[in-house]
Amino acid sequence: MPTRTSHLAANLVPTDALLGDCTRPLMVLIPLAGLPRPSFLGALAVASFLLGCSPQAPPNAASAPATSDTVWYVSVRARDNGRDTRRLADSLEYGMVVSSVQSDGDPLTHDFDTTPVDSVRLTSSTFATAVRARAREASADDPLAVLMVHGFGTSLHEAWDYAAQSHIRSSSQAPWVVFCWPSNGSGVAWPRADQILTRAYREDSVAATASRAAFSQALQALLSAFGGTHLLLVSHSMGAQLVGEALVEDPALRTALAADQLRALAFFAPDVAVQHFNDFTLPAVLPLAERVVIYASSDDRMLTLSRAINHSERAGLIRGTPAGRAGVETVDVTAGISAENRAHRMLGTHHGIRRESAALFDMMQIVAARYTASCRATLGTALLDPAGVWKLTAMPPPPLTAFAACSRDSSG
Repeated sequence: MPTRTSHLAANLVPTDALLGDCTRPLMVLIPLAGLPRPSFLGALAVASFLLGCSPQAPPNAASAPATSDTVWYVSVRARDNGRDTRRLADSLEYGMVVSSVQSDGDPLTHDFDTTPVDSVRLTSSTFATAVRARAREASADDPLAVLMVHGFGTSLHEAWDYAAQSHIRSSSQAPWVVFCWPSNGSGVAWPRADQILTRAYREDSVAATASRAAFSQALQALLSAFGGTHLLLVSHSMGAQLVGEALVEDPALRTALAADQLRALAFFAPDVAVQHFNDFTLPAVLPLAERVVIYASSDDRMLTLSRAINHSERAGLIRGTPAGRAGVETVDVTAGISAENRAHRMLGTHHGIRRESAALFDMMQIVAARYTASCRATLGTALLDPAGVWKLTAMPPPPLTAFAACSRDSSG
């Protein structure tokens, strides 16, 4: 039976409210990248607090009435007296979170506030039954669930919040499940000033690798509950390191997916060395999903910083003329509509999946719904360039009735 968590208040302290979304505006100092490395990273860390850590304004009191949204989670973050930690747990925790949603405008283009109001731990079997029922409720003919793996600098609360925002902006009723691995919640660890960001990044990369077996277990559980054909797997940022390694290195998982392919595998802003991604990851994962899609950008400032830290090009960062990859849909999200306000556009990282409305619409309403890639051109939401890359346009997502002009992908 599900058990209601007694530690709810401890876990529901909204990190973004306390830190002012600290990890988002860090890249304001990218023009200072010419400074000596210690000076640049130290200045970058200081700027995160001077520019990014002011309290967030509360929602407008005259906003529309609050609604609710439910996301599901599988966590491998260990507990300490009821509070989550950055340690790897011995077993998986399954649960669900209900959030109150308060919006001041169109959620596709405006910020909205999500406040978790209840969380419930579930047994693995109850979890599978509940998510399967929600998927069938959303679409009896073609049930679908989304498994999202978050990226760098994401606390347990933030993982819930980002999944809820992504779910709402995707314009899909399919349930979202977020796999929570023990990353640094604030994106910052506290060594010497000249190592403040690189240490947190390295720690998270190690934690992602250490979480591989737990992720494989979680994915196997969802495959048993749904079958691959009813599951969309999406990784964000550093989550691509975890997902890619698991899909390449786990023989049992590869065998299961070879027999029952995922509906789709989406890499959103993958923070992986591009040569490793192209030569090692993609060839190994292509047989495991009906469609493999990469969502990349030319103005992703967090990946620009990752490029500097790792001294290598990143798979989710478009530099120069992008090239298509055989058997893979590459989607350039740079010009697509998002929910970034003026401050986010000026100072933000342009990295968060939860704000990318056009890309989320593309992922859920075209890819996961099994419409052909050419449907993007039919709808006007993206154009195919000569290099074989789909470039999102600034067109708002059209009503679902517009898909009557599109064709379904017969491979599904």
